[in-house]
Amino acid sequence: MAPHTSWNVEFFLDYAVAHVVNWLSGPPLVHEEPRLLQVFRNRPLVDSSPLLLCAASMGTVGSSFCLLHPPVMSLPSVVFFTSSALAALSWERTVTTDPGEVPLPVDWQEQLKPKRVHFCKVLKRNVVRMDHYCFFVANCIGLKNHKYFYLFVLYSAIAASVDVFASMHAMPLQGSHVFSLMLRGPGVAFSSTLATTLWSFWGFHTYLLCKNKTTLEFVKGFTETYDIGLMPNLTEVLGKRRLCWLLPFTGTDSNGLEWGFIEEEETDDKPEEEEMALEPEQEDGDEEEQDVDEGKQEEDEEQDFGRRRHRSGRTR
Repeated sequence: MAPHTSWNVEFFLDYAVAHVVNWLSGPPLVHEEPRLLQVFRNRPLVDSSPLLLCAASMGTVGSSFCLLHPPVMSLPSVVFFTSSALAALSWERTVTTDPGEVPLPVDWQEQLKPKRVHFCKVLKRNVVRMDHYCFFVANCIGLKNHKYFYLFVLYSAIAASVDVFASMHAMPLQGSHVFSLMLRGPGVAFSSTLATTLWSFWGFHTYLLCKNKTTLEFVKGFTETYDIGLMPNLTEVLGKRRLCWLLPFTGTDSNGLEWGFIEEEETDDKPEEEEMALEPEQEDGDEEEQDVDEGKQEEDEEQDFGRRRHRSGRTR
């Protein structure tokens, strides 16, 4: 009974793990190239260079930490490798996820433009809740990938900070580790600079999420506010599943239409159309007045000519 029981337990565990993996990764793609490879394949090398630079930066931080030779199951190793994996996954989702397409037909966009929709000059199209264009992900940050970008900055900052603190804890090194110190020195300097920058950037974006603002709205000083409370503001970007807010597996549930539409373009165009319609009528009226004036002049001339003939007959 024991072997049969152990086989059932093993089969149950394999079945449960397979369902968990399928739930996290979604339905399998059959005969389809990974989206990240499609991004590199469909772009020239010049446009893909920021992506390579970002990947090289993450590799520099990882190699700097691995040169410390920390125990695999130690707390710094667990935190570093977990945050690095989540940062890499968030980066991939930020690069490959569409920032947010306007959910309206093309012929409607000129008549009913949703609020918080802006034109991205790099992508050459409208983006819902556009935040900014990031060259390090070669994509525009909008409604659909803002969460992944936010998590990418967070987990990258955590990984760089762990590398810095682990390196400071390992110093001073003895003679046999001098060569390792020479290799790790530039990496530690780079990680410290990167951590300082990323934490500042993450704090700024945290403020924007709490106030339901975008970088574009903050820089240009838009007066209209969309703040509906702390938790609703976070839900619009991070999604309704609060347990998955810090996981790059689910995105936002918003479609970008709940902020209303801009109809000012229609009202501004109507007076112009009315003026254009009135101009021909005014021109026609002017032509009629000219014809009337010409007719009066001809009648006056005929009357004058008749009077002159009458006078000349009397004198004869």
